[in-house]
Amino acid sequence: MELLRRIWNHRPDPEKASTLQARALRGLALFLAVMVCCTIISRAADSMTIALVRVASPQRQTIRHTVTATGTLEAVERIPVIAEENSLVERLLVEEGDMVQEGDLLFVLDTTELQRQMDQKRLELQRLQLQLSAQREADTLAESRKDLGLERAEEDLAYAREKAERASAAALDEMNEARRARDDYDGDKDDDADAYEAAVKALRAEYRAKIRAYEQALADEAEALVRAERDIADAGEAEINIETDLLSLDCQLKQLEIAWIQDVLSASGEVYAPAAGAVTGLAVDVGKRTPGDASAYLVGEGALRFTAEITEEDKEHVERGNAVSLTLSGEQRSREGLQITSVAPIAGGSSYRVTVELPEGVGSVGLSAKAEITQTSQTYNACVPLSALYSEMGQYYVLVLRESESTLGLEHTVERLDVTVQEQNETTAAVSGALFSDSRVVRQADKSLASGDRVRLREGS
Repeated sequence: MELLRRIWNHRPDPEKASTLQARALRGLALFLAVMVCCTIISRAADSMTIALVRVASPQRQTIRHTVTATGTLEAVERIPVIAEENSLVERLLVEEGDMVQEGDLLFVLDTTELQRQMDQKRLELQRLQLQLSAQREADTLAESRKDLGLERAEEDLAYAREKAERASAAALDEMNEARRARDDYDGDKDDDADAYEAAVKALRAEYRAKIRAYEQALADEAEALVRAERDIADAGEAEINIETDLLSLDCQLKQLEIAWIQDVLSASGEVYAPAAGAVTGLAVDVGKRTPGDASAYLVGEGALRFTAEITEEDKEHVERGNAVSLTLSGEQRSREGLQITSVAPIAGGSSYRVTVELPEGVGSVGLSAKAEITQTSQTYNACVPLSALYSEMGQYYVLVLRESESTLGLEHTVERLDVTVQEQNETTAAVSGALFSDSRVVRQADKSLASGDRVRLREGS
């Protein structure tokens, strides 16, 4: 107690107290400076080891797919210019893109070549007519043979019926005779019982054999009649022979070809425009032969359509009715409100042709254009940025932000959450899993992350 009283009543020397206070202040300042340095170093070290992240919440939205295709404008209706196939072109008076009127001269065929083709087709027609005549004679002979075969088959049926009836009648008579012999047998039963019994058994066996023979005769009769009737049906059945009809059609076609060449020769080999329009698809030239299909097409001023080719991969997001934004060559503004009219496979490949019908007054034939085709999916409940989606061993997952209190204050960590990708495009993925509207997933990080890692939120997240 005395010691405590002395400490309580102690009064230090003012000069010494002033010196001690100064030292304490200097020491405190030094301590605070050291603490600030330690804090700065600690935070610097923390920023180097803990990832800085941005987060986003799942959104309820649709997934939009955009496919870009480049193509050209063409006429909905094209009028073909037909010339005799494999004819030599002597003069050409139009070029691709020229506007012509109905009846304008387009090109001239070599009449000498046409005359040679005419002579050749006439010989071919004669050959076909001879073949047709020979085939008709063969048909007449075959019909005569069929009639003769039918007549003989009917005779065979009558003979088979008569023969079968005689055989069955004879078998019936033998059966009745055996029955009477069995019933009328009058042996000496008392003198020789064994002989009597044996004779009766033999007569009964003979009767049963005659019954079987009669039944077999009836069966043979029925079979013979069926076979003969089948022969009659076969003989009367008409044979399908289309050779005569085919030859007749070939003759008619050859006559049409000859008439066509005659018309061209009458016009001195000149081919005229069947209607007014622009010349497109010109497939003839001087010194070359005309193709098997149209030599050219004439396109009027009617409605146009845009056509383009897309890959099989793009086809997954392109279908009839999809919205289209079309930009014509030389224009800056896109035309909206258009739709895909059709999507059809291109023969001999794995690509597809898309068609967009255009309103009147839009563009011109042959003009190139670029289309952006948009397909919008159904509405998904949880859509996240594609950058928030991770994959490991074929399993997709997201990193969800978690908050917890620690001795250092509020702490953020990430937790792995497996999800299933329902649909995705270049920027967004629709996923299903234990995600909620208030969940926060990591969409950007400056370091690689794993489940359980501590993170720091970037300002603005």
